[in-house]
Amino acid sequence: MSICFAITDAELELTKDILGLVFSGVAAFGALIAAVAAIQGVNAWKKQLRGKSDYQLAEEMLIAAYKYQEILHVSWQVAGHAIYKIESDCWMGLEDDGLPESYFNHWLGEIEKGRSEFELVATKCAALWRGKFKAELKWLNHFEHYCAETIRACNRIYDGSGYKPEKEDQASLASANWLVFERKIKSKDEDVNSYLARLMLPMVSVLDERRLLS
Repeated sequence: MSICFAITDAELELTKDILGLVFSGVAAFGALIAAVAAIQGVNAWKKQLRGKSDYQLAEEMLIAAYKYQEILHVSWQVAGHAIYKIESDCWMGLEDDGLPESYFNHWLGEIEKGRSEFELVATKCAALWRGKFKAELKWLNHFEHYCAETIRACNRIYDGSGYKPEKEDQASLASANWLVFERKIKSKDEDVNSYLARLMLPMVSVLDERRLLS
């Protein structure tokens, strides 16, 4: 009898060891499942947060793009006034009935301010979305450069120093550059609004897609 009890006790101890291992394995497996679920939860949270961030950034960029497009349209009009004043030849000493220098300086400041605000948001997009909108920014900056440079040329010619021979060259160059720029735009689109809208279209399409996917 004692031998039988001894064998039974040994088997019992072995069974306990096996069950201990089984329970440890189950606990470890449960911990693994919990860890995987936690990771998936964190990833889902990150994805949701990233989607929300993308949506907000896309919306912010759309608003900035609209404002910048409006500023560029105004800059075209102001540059047109500048060319008209340059070609009136009032800087030669004739009576100046054109817009004052303060008007042009004001809009130069507004153009620079609008570009700075737009580029701030565009830089965020480039950083998070790996250099998006480089081509669009290039042509928008090109447009702004021509308008702003024409306005500055007017200010240089009407600097209050009166007639100087070199101003004739400056006036001729400003008029010629503007004519080339104007013809280029009109050869592609009906008007400047259509031209700017076409430049903005690829950017707006990407931003709309980002908002829908977020």
